[in-house]
Amino acid sequence: MRTYSAVIINFNCARLLEACIKSVVEQTVKPLEIIIVDSASTDESAVILKEHFSGLKLVLLPENRGFTAAANAGLAVCAGEYILLLNSDVILDRLNVENIMRDGNFGAEGAGIFSGKLLKLGDETLLDSTGQFLSKALKPKERGYCRRDENRYQAGPVFTACGAAGMYSNLMLNDLKEEGNVFDESLFMYYEDLDLGMRANLLGWKAFFVPGAVAKHERGGSVKKEERSLARWYAFPGKPLGLRRALVRNRYLVLLKDFPLQLLLINFPVLLVYELAFLGYLFFFDIKASYGIIEAFKGAGSALAKRRLLMKRKKISGWELFKWIL
Repeated sequence: MRTYSAVIINFNCARLLEACIKSVVEQTVKPLEIIIVDSASTDESAVILKEHFSGLKLVLLPENRGFTAAANAGLAVCAGEYILLLNSDVILDRLNVENIMRDGNFGAEGAGIFSGKLLKLGDETLLDSTGQFLSKALKPKERGYCRRDENRYQAGPVFTACGAAGMYSNLMLNDLKEEGNVFDESLFMYYEDLDLGMRANLLGWKAFFVPGAVAKHERGGSVKKEERSLARWYAFPGKPLGLRRALVRNRYLVLLKDFPLQLLLINFPVLLVYELAFLGYLFFFDIKASYGIIEAFKGAGSALAKRRLLMKRKKISGWELFKWIL
């Protein structure tokens, strides 16, 4: 039996944290270790961890440096052959890991990412993700998002896993490292799963969807209730300003860093229309969020340096990624 480490990333998600950890503890296939990384939460998370889970491996960061830095801190102390990486707003069904390990591709050469079926926490009739793909505008697209769960998606290849919950080969994660890190800490949060998926695909690693690996996910579990607008928080206008800026910044950094020229060219008409509409929206209705463009310019040099190294190592053509556009 392959070993796996469970890494749970938490920031201000005390109300779901205990249920998340218990869902990992109660897996039918037990983890080698459970590592909880807390990014200096200001809610009751620290109390819950110290009073109820002090026997687990805790990584308490002195400040919130985003999902990417927290994930890197957790991965740095993992010993498992595979890594179950979770946000603390995810609750696993008991057979989640067992069903992943029963999948015919688990342990196969080149199989690096496994995505389960995420349902919406609170309305489990709706899908949250059945694997991540690319939209025509080259944004991350969660397959099945907000559709009724009617078991329409079968086991098979996907582009990558939603960043909220995925099983990763540790061998692959080590292969994907850049500047000593698995996740790009300049992204802070958002687009980090797309960034990882692009690098994995370009370096020849494969991802698979396992429909029997079920979990429930509440998007934005760490977003404070008072910060949610009347619009759905997960739609761009409903997010807090800092997160909107991060989305703008990271979109351009990831396009610059990871996307082969062939993929950009073949989708250029759609990209042009989308970017003109999005930039128009920013400048007329959300000028403060457009500061993310300036942040992207500041990070462009580093992104280009990482791009040069990635493109030297890539094992597939950019044309081969076109099949992942939905």
